[in-house]
Amino acid sequence: MRDRFDARSYLYNTDGIVFSNAGYPVILLNEHINGIENLNRPHYHSTSDSVKFLDFSYAASIARVAIETAARLAAGH
Repeated sequence: MRDRFDARSYLYNTDGIVFSNAGYPVILLNEHINGIENLNRPHYHSTSDSVKFLDFSYAASIARVAIETAARLAAGH
């Protein structure tokens, strides 16, 4: 794990850093989206980005992981 202030940290490059700085725990799930690692997403952060490029099955699985993680953390596990 990288420190949250490391320029290569995913959190450092997101809005989540604001919550972290305010003392709230933050978990970020992503697909290696930063300026250092190779990311072949031609529509990312562009005017051509559209919901039609979403993989809904993948998004649903990520949502399940996020919900389960939040539930376990809330329960103290």
